[in-house]
Amino acid sequence: MKKILSIPLILLFSAGLIVGISSLFFPTIQNSLYFALNHTIKIETDSDFEHHRFSGSGTYEDPYIIENRVFGTRKDQIKDFYIGLEILRTSKYFVIRNCEFFGGLSSIKLENIAPGTAKIHDNIIYTLSQFATDYDRGGGSIQVVNSDNVLIEKNVFLHCSDLCKYKWSSSPVIGGIVISRSENTVVRKNTLTPCFVFVTNSPNTTLEENYVNSTYNFCEIAASPNSTLINNIIYTNRVGILIFDSPNILLKNNTIKPITDCAGIYLSGCFNTSILNNSIIAKSTSYNSEYGIILQNSNLTIISKNIIEYFYEYGIYIIEGSCNNTIYHNMFYNNGLDERSNSQGYDEGTENYWFSHQLFQGNFWNDLGLNSTYYIDGLAGSIDFYPLSSPIS
Repeated sequence: MKKILSIPLILLFSAGLIVGISSLFFPTIQNSLYFALNHTIKIETDSDFEHHRFSGSGTYEDPYIIENRVFGTRKDQIKDFYIGLEILRTSKYFVIRNCEFFGGLSSIKLENIAPGTAKIHDNIIYTLSQFATDYDRGGGSIQVVNSDNVLIEKNVFLHCSDLCKYKWSSSPVIGGIVISRSENTVVRKNTLTPCFVFVTNSPNTTLEENYVNSTYNFCEIAASPNSTLINNIIYTNRVGILIFDSPNILLKNNTIKPITDCAGIYLSGCFNTSILNNSIIAKSTSYNSEYGIILQNSNLTIISKNIIEYFYEYGIYIIEGSCNNTIYHNMFYNNGLDERSNSQGYDEGTENYWFSHQLFQGNFWNDLGLNSTYYIDGLAGSIDFYPLSSPIS
């Protein structure tokens, strides 16, 4: 059995420098960052919205509007454990939009707010690298805790290190979106560079149409059933999508390009997952992108109509303990570049099927040659009995 890279639940992210992206896509940030901004707000009651003189009345039709503000602090205090905007235990409707956030333990934190009352959109968030000890305290550029039906849309996350001139000598994590004990969160059309999304104990989370360029795992989902990831574009140095102990997950129409190390999609302890129509493509010149999809102790997975290319070890790797998974109508190109690999797939589970019993059709393998069946590496002795002679259109 080949060695699989261990994936911790606690994120440990490497800092990255984003060169010139703010000048390409966003207005130039003025030198005000280097002065004593110290702009932070904490809202703990509904009346605090009026105290801060936000426009609106807090109803669904007329929410409080928090907009066109700068939250942050000066560079010599940038590592203080401040939160730019913290909203706790409120029941009024509010919108956070067109604001800029700089550094801190978190830019925005929502906790114990009434369901469906929060929308966060069109903000620019300069995330600050945090050490692992800070992450344990809850670090994340946007935190949603015990707050249902929150919308996070069209925000841009960038790294703050170039702006604040603050460098780290150790390995920090990079803040992103952290969702905990919250149902029905929607994360849509955000740009995350080089941040992450971490979801735990949060059913029905939706990640849709986000653009990601991450220095570590992009998305980790744990104990969050019925979640959906569709139409995301993900560039990552590690795992694109990592899911633990979460049933009934849909992964569809995502583009995942792991540059180095490990896998595009990694499932552990999952069942009833559908992985459909994704493009999972490693950098063709790298011999460190090991696996397109890994299944570990995961059952009843449907893997269909995916394009899987250029993974050094295998396009799909099924580990012992995974059973009753079905793999068909996928297109495998140039995986198994390791000279020890004899096929583009590996299976050491039980009762996994590399073809559809209903259609009597399997997968397209670009190394099939003139063979009428395709043998899968691994102790299971699996065979694609009905390999396709051409890709599925």
